Amino acid sequence: MSSTRNKSKGKGKDREAKDKLLNGHLFASGSCLGPTVCVVCDKPASGKDFQHCSGCTTIVHKGCKESVPPCLKKHQDKYAPTSVRNKTASLPQNFTVRESPPQPRIPISLSQPVLVPNGKRESVMRSCSLSGSLPNNDSLLGEGSETESDVQKRNSQSEELLPTPVSSVSNESSLGDDGIDSYILIPGDISADSVDYESESWSLTVEPKFCNKQDKRDVKRQDVIYELMQTELHHLQTLHIMAEVFRRGMKEEVQLDEEAVERVFPCLDQLLLFHHGLFAAMKERRQNSAQPQGDRNYIIQQIGDVLIQQFSDENGEKMKQVYGEFCSRHNEAVSFFKELQQHNKRFHSFVKQQGNNSLVRRREIPECILLVTQRITKYPVLLERILHYTQEETEEHTSLSKALALIREVIAAVDLRVSEYELHQRLQEVWSRTENRSTAKLKSGYTFRKQDMMRSGQTLRHEGLLLWKTATGRLKDVLALLLTDALIFLQEKDQKYAFATVDQKPPVIPLQKLIVREVANEEKGMFLISASSAGPEMYEVHTSSKEERNTWMRLIREAVESCPEEQEEYTSESEEEKRAAEARFHKILKLHESLSSQDQQICSCLEEKLQIYSALTALR
Repeated sequence: MSSTRNKSKGKGKDREAKDKLLNGHLFASGSCLGPTVCVVCDKPASGKDFQHCSGCTTIVHKGCKESVPPCLKKHQDKYAPTSVRNKTASLPQNFTVRESPPQPRIPISLSQPVLVPNGKRESVMRSCSLSGSLPNNDSLLGEGSETESDVQKRNSQSEELLPTPVSSVSNESSLGDDGIDSYILIPGDISADSVDYESESWSLTVEPKFCNKQDKRDVKRQDVIYELMQTELHHLQTLHIMAEVFRRGMKEEVQLDEEAVERVFPCLDQLLLFHHGLFAAMKERRQNSAQPQGDRNYIIQQIGDVLIQQFSDENGEKMKQVYGEFCSRHNEAVSFFKELQQHNKRFHSFVKQQGNNSLVRRREIPECILLVTQRITKYPVLLERILHYTQEETEEHTSLSKALALIREVIAAVDLRVSEYELHQRLQEVWSRTENRSTAKLKSGYTFRKQDMMRSGQTLRHEGLLLWKTATGRLKDVLALLLTDALIFLQEKDQKYAFATVDQKPPVIPLQKLIVREVANEEKGMFLISASSAGPEMYEVHTSSKEERNTWMRLIREAVESCPEEQEEYTSESEEEKRAAEARFHKILKLHESLSSQDQQICSCLEEKLQIYSALTALR
């Protein structure tokens, strides 16, 4: 009896172990702090009715275990052997993976980019992130205090972002099947970088005796340089999260096509290349600045030349292009993300699963995209602080000033590209809402149609609501579009636009001979005087404020100066219309003459008819 009982107990334990291990999860019963909600059915779970995974902290009802998604963390035990090659539902919560004995590591120069073949690019990037580029704590990865000048806020930032060194994956296990569109840079030992920059500041990184020997101004300068490198590393970690957690999951789990993924993460590979190059160059400068008094001690005497190299010439142009495109498509990417989350159930489930991932907790795709768009604006703040603690009239001060001017030039170019993109999108929106049959007759006789708003070379320079003053003194709301060669007034009705009709004046004003003047005693008003050869015309429009009026006057004058001298298309079509009108006029005259002759013939026939009736009446 006892042996039979022992056998049944053994079978019961095996069955229980198999029930606990399901789809990679190691389930256990017990109490949990806070509200418990089943990840399968989204219903509350309480008491003995729920179980939680000890690896990924997934909570499910006992009856829902069969439908639970794969575990986010592989358990290294006899029931679930670790296999890096297997594609899981998402990345594990930490990157401490050890599959085989350590392989010989190929030395990589941090100053030179390493290119990999197409078939192995994305997997190599995955191995880079697995080697420790991402911290394994539950805190935010961020740059929230990058622009703060006081040490306390930098300290609080560092406390939130202390990365932990982890084991690196073997070279063999890091190679996968999926590729990306462009070559990527293989970074160095990112886990070692995380250790090097886990301290709160430079003064806490070096030995205390060495730090005390330095001038206070030099210490503050080194602290800001350290912060520049530390936040650059954090930015790289954010980019790797976007690439290796979200983008790879959207491709493999959600199975979205390349076009859809690119709409959410435009230019991500180019951004990784640039920032890996910048961080590698700064890291090499740190290594070359090591001091003989201790392994931890270093002083970076020059950093301006490194920044000049990264923000000038070809690198600067690439940065303008990449950040210009990424920032321009920011709103579109966020809107498309929300659309996917609303209409694609697999994508919604994938994003919800990542909420349990400690790497991306409290940070979704829109937050990551926003951080990338904000990163470029952090460089001037940090460079200004480095300049503040750099001795004037030195080579380093000159280099930093030049680097600061270069990065501001890059930011200005990015802002301009974003503005142009947004204006183009706005013009397309207005054009799509304009009535197809709506036209405007110009003084020259040319008929301006909807198609002329989007003709080749036409761009929107400015747009906004204005008040058009009529001859009776009333003010009518109009939407003003300042194009390359014309100023257009539109009126909205039933969510559709049409060319405005006020006092029978043309709603389209060519810019060739347009004069702008202020209205006397009206700080919000301005006169638009069109000195066209076909006949002058004057318009009085008002804005909501004096500043807005000054902006309109400045932009109109700039547009007039850069406007083409002649409108060939408008002129040629106007001449054709004149010829057609003349031909039509002559034809109408001929028809009128023919009608007159016919009328005379009818009158003579009627007179003869009356004479015949009179003769008949006399005979009777």
